[in-house]
Amino acid sequence: MQKEIQKLGDRFDKAEKAKEINGALDAKIAEIQQKIKGKKSPKVLILLGVPGSYLVATEHSYIGDLVKMFDDEFKTNDIWKHFNAVKKGHVYDLPEPLFGTTGNLAASSALDELMKMLYPSN
Repeated sequence: MQKEIQKLGDRFDKAEKAKEINGALDAKIAEIQQKIKGKKSPKVLILLGVPGSYLVATEHSYIGDLVKMFDDEFKTNDIWKHFNAVKKGHVYDLPEPLFGTTGNLAASSALDELMKMLYPSN
């Protein structure tokens, strides 16, 4: 994402603004890395789709559009009750403005939201 921000900045004569944005993202990432240093990394599974039809996103894919997954789906579809995350209440609906299908400059806020979900004691 940061490479694309810089490319756009260079292309539209906004290289300094792109560096500023990337610097803020670098600072946020460093802040988070410091907070989680020495902590066990959680296991994460990202599902994309609509109730009844999902795709799995791995750490190697773009988050994409995380369509709302309703609590009813997890309560009524028998398949979900077998997942520890569902049993323990660790299923999160990621808000589209922060985790949409297109990259946006809300990455810093998105990282803050992920910290709350993945490391709630911080």
